[in-house]
Amino acid sequence: MSKSAMMSRSRRFGYYLVWLLGAATCYVLFVSLLQHQQEESVQVQVGLQVKEYPVADNTVPENPTNSPNSPRTHRLNALNDDYQKLIDLPDFSFIMNTECPEDPGPLVVIVHTAPTHFEYREAIRSTWGSSTKAKLVFMLGAVSNETLQWQLENESLQYDDLVQGSFEDTYRNLTYKHVMAFKWVKYHCKGYQHVLKTDDDIYVNLQRLINNVQKGVFTGKRQIFCDYIKSAAVKRSWRSKWHVSFSEYKHKFYPTYCPGWLVLYNQDLIERLYSLAQNQRFFWIDDVQVTGILGKKAGITHKPIQQWMMSLETYKDKLIVALPPEEQCKYFKNVLFGPNELTPKLIRLLWEALKDCPS
Repeated sequence: MSKSAMMSRSRRFGYYLVWLLGAATCYVLFVSLLQHQQEESVQVQVGLQVKEYPVADNTVPENPTNSPNSPRTHRLNALNDDYQKLIDLPDFSFIMNTECPEDPGPLVVIVHTAPTHFEYREAIRSTWGSSTKAKLVFMLGAVSNETLQWQLENESLQYDDLVQGSFEDTYRNLTYKHVMAFKWVKYHCKGYQHVLKTDDDIYVNLQRLINNVQKGVFTGKRQIFCDYIKSAAVKRSWRSKWHVSFSEYKHKFYPTYCPGWLVLYNQDLIERLYSLAQNQRFFWIDDVQVTGILGKKAGITHKPIQQWMMSLETYKDKLIVALPPEEQCKYFKNVLFGPNELTPKLIRLLWEALKDCPS
């Protein structure tokens, strides 16, 4: 073989080696990127489907660097374990999240909402929830419809007030939603004096409520304020929406609890109830579980709110029909909480009627 032929063959072999090295490098980078993407997503069982959602870094916020064996490291590892656990769900994540301002106000408002309730959320944002003195957040679970999820993500980008958890958003998962709200307060929204938990179909005179909070009207350790229910019988009939088997709850009556449509928590109770919920067997009726069963363990005192409430009958009879506008402020001067089961239109009407009344 001639010298030139040997050099040509050697050159081709060199090109081949370079090509192999390049291909191997690309493969390694591809695998690394794929693993990173897998780490940055969460799989959620939604109905019969398993959905995969991108999530933010699922570690305790502001986790400083520590030596592997330091007591602080062990404590932070325990916090990370807690952050990624929701009752009996070991791999919980926030699919969408928001943060509270560094200078917290007197009140954070947490609204349980259904993913499809766009009109309800918009009605609250544009009426009673528009106050800048309170942080407003909507809580929801995971959905299977990709178009709906895309709409929710756009809504979150626009308003930055949605918190979405990696559990299916269903009626029987409301306890997850309730305790997720506590988790969010614990890790993302400390410093508020009170937490108001509501549904998305009620009216709140938010400015008047804030004024009362600042005056100390709702102070008291281990107290929650609501339209509480005492000695409610457990529903055993299979025809009932709230049917509960003996294996789920063995007693004949529930402990005193708050209907979930409106509860005002003092800040000192949030972490206590959250800690109990994280170590308690799951029970699907969230208001009974959180404000009743766990509330009893926490030594809670339930305080009434009837003096600040407006019933749906009063709303329709007095506000809409009977009273002239100049009399409405006098008649409803003490109202803090409107009725539940309002439509977005009725929320707007009530807010328009009372928005200029003295706080």
